[in-house]
Amino acid sequence: MQVASTETPKRRRGPPKNPRPANPEYLLSVTDAGKRFFGFGVRASWAAYKRGDFVVVKVGRRVFVSVPGMVERLTKGWVSPTRHPHANDMSPRQMEAV
Repeated sequence: MQVASTETPKRRRGPPKNPRPANPEYLLSVTDAGKRFFGFGVRASWAAYKRGDFVVVKVGRRVFVSVPGMVERLTKGWVSPTRHPHANDMSPRQMEAV
């Protein structure tokens, strides 16, 4: 006859090994967002990030793209400042107003 062990299980200490957002649909990596919204590859996604085409959330050194922010931006007919038809004719202050 075996006796049940009375030892408690060991608890893991420290943060979880792979922390993830509570709902992964709200935040995406830059490369995933580029692929999902524009069909971009890795380099084109990071170039779009540097141009300011994404709505980003920065956490330390990590950069995430806000899905609700991107959906709102794209449904309003947003045009990238570098792709604006009059980009060469406008001053930086006028570009900010667009």
